Amino acid sequence: MRKTIWLGVGMAVAAGSLAGAAPPQPRAGPLPSRSTPGQLWPVADSAAAPGALKAQGGEGGEAGTAALIDASSDADYAGGLAQLMALLSLADELVEADAGKAAAACLQHAIDDLYGKLTPGLAIRKQAPFEAELKAAIAAATGDKDGFADARTALEQRIKSAAPATAVGEHPPAALAVALLTRLLAAATIEYGEAVEGKAIKLLPEYQYAYALVRAAAAQLAGSRPDLAAKDAKALEAVAESLAQLRSSVADVTPEPAALIAPAEFAAIVSRIELKASRLAN
Repeated sequence: MRKTIWLGVGMAVAAGSLAGAAPPQPRAGPLPSRSTPGQLWPVADSAAAPGALKAQGGEGGEAGTAALIDASSDADYAGGLAQLMALLSLADELVEADAGKAAAACLQHAIDDLYGKLTPGLAIRKQAPFEAELKAAIAAATGDKDGFADARTALEQRIKSAAPATAVGEHPPAALAVALLTRLLAAATIEYGEAVEGKAIKLLPEYQYAYALVRAAAAQLAGSRPDLAAKDAKALEAVAESLAQLRSSVADVTPEPAALIAPAEFAAIVSRIELKASRLAN
């Protein structure tokens, strides 16, 4: 049986297609959804405050994460699909919070700034485009919730089918789990840096993408614990502790000002995670 790799939000890819993948060079966003762990969409454990979300669109944040995608690399391509899934589940949460216009804006920016970076990867892998499904979800976002649920389901099925050798249910090999973890956190660092100035929110959508990516990284770590603990249990706990610090700074889709940290501190925590995680990949 081939090993599979979790992509933070529940999608998995055959390990052979990602073997030897190196993490991106960080330093310079996508929320889990409502179904159960082990399925395509994990459970969300926080509720949005509808009043805080209704006026927010998806301005600009996807460009930062999309910049990390090399469509010829299976690891980057699959990670880009995982980011797209995260944006879809963010849109789902916004719709549930009666913020349909914000959900539509989020998905429109997924088309403008992320989907285009994935289309070469779709062509390389002879996968059909799914821009039509994205546009259908945008149109449905401002309508009734049942209609959006149908459009969301159709889109998530297309995203899943576009991933190389998709499978669900196995823990990833340690080195590949670390590669995906560091990709997610590198993208989150970019988004958080755009979102926060000092300890104040400058761009809420970018904060929400960082929130999503950190949660996806946490899901990746949780699903990979058996393999990672076998490598270096002490390093694993150090990674988990630092990741918990990040999660506390982006603990909810609606930011808590008192919980925010400066972007430089966020990046420093990610650097510590990368250092410790490198011991888990060897």
